[in-house]
Amino acid sequence: MNEHLFDTGHFVGLEIPVGGKLSESPLRDVLKSETHDAELMLSKVETLLGKEDWRISLRDLDISWDDPVIRREIIAHCLKLGLSPQEFFYLIDVPLPKFLFGLKSINPKMIVWFEYIIQYRSLHAVYSFFAKEANTASPATLFHDPTTSHDKFDDEDLFKFLLGIYQPQPVSKSALTLAKRKSRQVDEVVKLFEFLRKDKDSHLKELAEEMLEFLLFGSETFTSVFRVWLSKYVSPMVLLRIVSPNGEHNKRIEFLWNRYVQLYVNHKGSTRRFYPLKYQDMLAFLKQKKTESK
Repeated sequence: MNEHLFDTGHFVGLEIPVGGKLSESPLRDVLKSETHDAELMLSKVETLLGKEDWRISLRDLDISWDDPVIRREIIAHCLKLGLSPQEFFYLIDVPLPKFLFGLKSINPKMIVWFEYIIQYRSLHAVYSFFAKEANTASPATLFHDPTTSHDKFDDEDLFKFLLGIYQPQPVSKSALTLAKRKSRQVDEVVKLFEFLRKDKDSHLKELAEEMLEFLLFGSETFTSVFRVWLSKYVSPMVLLRIVSPNGEHNKRIEFLWNRYVQLYVNHKGSTRRFYPLKYQDMLAFLKQKKTESK
């Protein structure tokens, strides 16, 4: 039987009553109502952004941060004003994510904030390019946050900002306690980007992998990435794809690969189900990749 003969997509919004006369379906009424509500909310947001006290009102406005149209409107408005990612974070009152249920536990506001960072960086890069070409003043005047002196908001800026956000209340000032607290903070940042790495949006996934690469190459942060990855049984192949996407190899990459493979193979609870490759097999794989890149 031809399945296309029963393509229900042709009948969405219609129903055939007993008398054989076509009439509008309740589904169509629902869709019309939802479209109308979305248009009203967008109009409300546009009106709010035109007011002088829009910053205060935005925090209290009950809107759906899952709506891409509304998100684009707010992001575009704040970019036009040159708000830094730090300002935007506090402006929309981003809550810290809870990782009890994985990616779904990340509040939509956090995703909006990352989208803002991506567009902020792109815009800064464009202004920097044209400023350099025209030999004009630095575009930092357009993107300058006087409270932090961050202009481009690069990976290090993002990491330090999140580290401060995740900082818990101090309970002891001993060196050991401070070190453990710092380690937990870094772990939370790693968890955030590890979950974000699995997002369907390619731009968010790219940002997450870029940050994980930054953390892996950090002498004080790579152990946190390893710790989080081992708890989630992340394959060494993921590490290689992140730190060497084009087949590049150097001593640092070899160190990261060798160290993580050792931990991965000998991790507590290791089974063939999670670890189908032997350590020697993985070393041989790396050598092969090195040969191919020459």
